[in-house]
Amino acid sequence: MFALVRFSCLVGLGWGLFAQSVNDLNSLVLQADRFASRQMAPCHAKTLDLFRIIGTSGQGPENLMEKGVDLGQWTLMYQAGGVAGPPPGPPLPIFDCKTLEPVWITLTLDAAIDQLRRQGFSRGFSSLTLMRPLHPRLPDECTFVFKCPPEEAFVGISAQTGKWLWTEPFPR
Repeated sequence: MFALVRFSCLVGLGWGLFAQSVNDLNSLVLQADRFASRQMAPCHAKTLDLFRIIGTSGQGPENLMEKGVDLGQWTLMYQAGGVAGPPPGPPLPIFDCKTLEPVWITLTLDAAIDQLRRQGFSRGFSSLTLMRPLHPRLPDECTFVFKCPPEEAFVGISAQTGKWLWTEPFPR
C-alpha cells in the first residue's frame, strides 16, 4: 500500500530544513529527502519518492508574491511505499504528475519569475508548484507552475530551460 507523506518547512526554519538561498531548491530537496528517509525508517517504507514541491508565502492564499524571496513556506509531497510492498504493477503517480526523483533543477526561481513576467503575468502569483506533469500534450520535464489569480491562469515555465511551456485558465 502506498501513502502520501507531506513535509512542510519554512525557509531557514522548521525541522532544521533550509536552503542556502531561496534559489537553491536542489539543496532544500536533498535535505528534505534525508529528513523524510529518517522519519519513514520506523515505518519500514521501501520507497520514498518526491512528487511535488509547493511554495507559498505562508501568509494565506490571497497574498500575492512577486519575487523568489516572497516564497517563505515549502511543502514537499512524497509517496511512500508500505511495509507489504508495492501493489501489483508499477505504482501510480499522485496528483497528475510523475516523480521528481531523477530531476535536477537548473533554473533559479528568480529566472523563472522573470520569464513569467515576460509572458505578461506581472501582477503577482499566489503559489508555485514544482512538478513533472503527467499529461500527453505537455513536455516531460520539471516545470515551475505559477498560480496567477489576477489573470485567473496557471503558467508553466521549464525548470530546465527557462522556456514558457503552457498557460491554462482556472477551471470554471
